[in-house]
Amino acid sequence: MTHSLIYRGFTIDFAPFSVDGLTFGAQWTLTPSDPHTVVDIPISSGDLQVRGAPDEMAALARLQAIDWIDRNRGDSRR
Repeated sequence: MTHSLIYRGFTIDFAPFSVDGLTFGAQWTLTPSDPHTVVDIPISSGDLQVRGAPDEMAALARLQAIDWIDRNRGDSRR
């Protein structure tokens, strides 16, 4: 179950992933929304090392990706 949104020039793909039958982890990937933007590779969180329910992990991944964009864009406007 992958979710996507566009935020401040990036497409954020965020998803919970199954760790075992009932536990999920969180991860996100950013790619520029503008196809003319040059970026060598997508930026990714990997595994955030947090576990919980699928909806919780999707929400955490979304918030972490937005926070990464805001910190690296030089401000925290949302």
